[in-house]
Amino acid sequence: MLILLTPAEMVQSIKRECETTCKQAIPGIWRTWGDKQLLSSPIVSLPVISYYKLLNGTFESIMSYLHFIPENLTVTKRSCCW
Repeated sequence: MLILLTPAEMVQSIKRECETTCKQAIPGIWRTWGDKQLLSSPIVSLPVISYYKLLNGTFESIMSYLHFIPENLTVTKRSCCW
């Protein structure tokens, strides 16, 4: 029975070490990248070409864009340490 507990303890030890390293790394990343971040949503832009007939009988085209954004956006926080 003791033989089976040794690998399990080794896995737990590696997991604890990984969590500790992660918790130590986060403040360093925050200092480097800043505490505040700007979150934005995806934007879908569609080109629209409008044609106008001029007084001299020729046509002119104007390109514009329609931009669509989500009405609601939900952002969830995710940490690297489980």
